[in-house]
Amino acid sequence: MNSQWHKHLVAFLSLPFPQKRLDADKESVRQERAKLFQRFIHDLVDFYTNVASSIDGLSPAVSRKEVKMITLVESFLEVPSVRAPLLPQLFQDTCTICLNDLNVSTAVLPCGHCFHRDCVRTWIGNVRKCPLCRQSTSSVTKDGIVIPLVLSRSAASVPTTTPTSRALLHTG
Repeated sequence: MNSQWHKHLVAFLSLPFPQKRLDADKESVRQERAKLFQRFIHDLVDFYTNVASSIDGLSPAVSRKEVKMITLVESFLEVPSVRAPLLPQLFQDTCTICLNDLNVSTAVLPCGHCFHRDCVRTWIGNVRKCPLCRQSTSSVTKDGIVIPLVLSRSAASVPTTTPTSRALLHTG
């Protein structure tokens, strides 16, 4: 790996990444995490741009590590096509566990289905599957490690198709 790549990689890896928090439904925590994640994605795109442009200027003898790194970053910035059909589920209005309207304390399981945070914590404590699709939720614990979701239900809140916004759509 050439010294330019190394310099960019060291700078990128030294950046803070937003930590998961149990109080993720607090507005101040959401704002802090969103700001840090946006910064992370911005810096990742900068890193990718620098690395990709240096590949273009190199001879065909680009190292395997360099190709692997650029492929890894490209795959991270891509939203899997399997997630596209889940977009309408993000805007459901009712928690299907308690049948009440969804509110700020909304959580989304890895499969994309939304519930009240407290409802899904109780459900996951008893049954480790999504109440709707029965997909395993082994990565979700009884303590509530679920992805908080705060979205306006307007069409204006649907993300654009830039790599940054696509990556932001699938984060907590």
